[in-house]
Amino acid sequence: MDGWLKQSTAIDLRIGPFLDETTGKDAEAGLTVTQAEVRLSKAGGDFAQKNEATSLVHDELGYYICKLDTDDTDTLGMLKLAVHESGALPVWHSWMVLPANVWDSFFGADALQVHAVEITAGLITATALGADCITSAKIADNALANEHFADGALTSTEITSAAGCVVASIAENAITGAALHADACTKIIDDFETQSQADPTGFHVNVKEVNGTAQTANDMSGDIDDILTDTAELGAAVGASISADIAAVQTSADAAAAWGSINSGIVFRGLATAGDTTHATIGGLAGQGAGAFVDATTPWYLYVFRDAGGVGGAPQGETRTVSAYNNATGEFTVSAVFTEAIAAGDDIIIMSGRIAAIPEIKAVVDDILIDTAEIGAAGVGLTAITDDTSQIGALGVGLTAITDDTSQIGALGVGLTAITDDTSQIGAAGVGLTEAGGDGDHLTEAGGDGDHLVEAGGTGDQFTAIPESSSFGIASALTLDFGTLLERLYQMVNNKMIVTEASGDVALRNLADNADVATGNVQDLGATTQRNALSW
Repeated sequence: MDGWLKQSTAIDLRIGPFLDETTGKDAEAGLTVTQAEVRLSKAGGDFAQKNEATSLVHDELGYYICKLDTDDTDTLGMLKLAVHESGALPVWHSWMVLPANVWDSFFGADALQVHAVEITAGLITATALGADCITSAKIADNALANEHFADGALTSTEITSAAGCVVASIAENAITGAALHADACTKIIDDFETQSQADPTGFHVNVKEVNGTAQTANDMSGDIDDILTDTAELGAAVGASISADIAAVQTSADAAAAWGSINSGIVFRGLATAGDTTHATIGGLAGQGAGAFVDATTPWYLYVFRDAGGVGGAPQGETRTVSAYNNATGEFTVSAVFTEAIAAGDDIIIMSGRIAAIPEIKAVVDDILIDTAEIGAAGVGLTAITDDTSQIGALGVGLTAITDDTSQIGALGVGLTAITDDTSQIGAAGVGLTEAGGDGDHLTEAGGDGDHLVEAGGTGDQFTAIPESSSFGIASALTLDFGTLLERLYQMVNNKMIVTEASGDVALRNLADNADVATGNVQDLGATTQRNALSW
């Protein structure tokens, strides 16, 4: 048996493990076990599907969560559960379903119900009880209290003799007000009244002193009259009692102190009754309307006018934007945290953004006034700017400094002649590129067509002219420029070339090896293999 269940109580059970039917040891974690596949037998009855409709959910290690509802556990006795899912070995469990009282007496705060009806008539007799079996020492305190006896359990009929209940038999404080039945109190009051009326001279009342003077019945009557006269000044009670009236006055005083009734529609003030770093509750401002104090266009602000501590500590002087308002309680929520928590008694001002912006506007104006002090009244201070332009001079005369710096150019660009002078070594059309000096080791143009360079000396190691394209045996119809020709030659020598064996295709790659620059093919001609021209 797996344990006990409480009758008619829903529960989540872990059943399993579900093991692979082939290996007999591997946990099955992906089974789909439906309501109809979970079979229950109650108190030895026929198996039937569980009533709770949820399919099983895998927990871990092949164990699944099986939910049972109050109908599944409604029958006392043995509850047997069985599941035989395809792909897994059979799984079964057994529980004992107990009455709620028995379950709670074991696992809760209840106690087992043991009734006197379980003791048959005559089972307990005087002979069955030993001597001194029941004594005062063996009876717990308050065991025989009034509340343990049914009404009428102890009447004069049950007390058979006058000696059965004498003063000596009643312990001190055994009879208290709580122990007396209501009828007993009524009886005492009635007898008191009857006796006082029947024999007023013989009926004595002990009265304590009032202001040090012993009081008689007549004195008490006069004192009562005085009290009635004095209380006439108070008038009829407004509430249920004078204490209720005092509480009402206190409430009104608190409301007045909170300035809850004094507002202009854009400024409200009150004393906080509770709060923290993002909330302030002002009871006097409750009930202003569900949409009050929250305006996205013109927000409201919460300003801590005075800290309850009275020493000017935080958050006194701090302002935060109101983001929410509880109409029922008067609680305000702010969008940013105060440096210290709002406390009961803090003096709070709630103001519209139209009022709250005034200090900010004043601060801006103050900054403007400070900044414009550099200008002076009516702009006189602008002379400071003139002074700072001394480097320029009146009407821009000081700009000559710039002119001075351009002396290398000269007025109106005359100084640019320096550049012309410096290029004289080159000369027009590059004639001046000849090296200055007469040692014959400089370069000069060989001939007048600029087609090649030769050494100007006579040693014979001259640089020969670059031949025309026809000198390479290339047809004069070649349209490629010399630079393109050299580039392609370099690519042919240096770059990667890919030949596909199956098709004979050839691809010449670029330097980065991320694209083809030319393509062609190779043909098998039997005795020889021919590479055809590349297409660029």
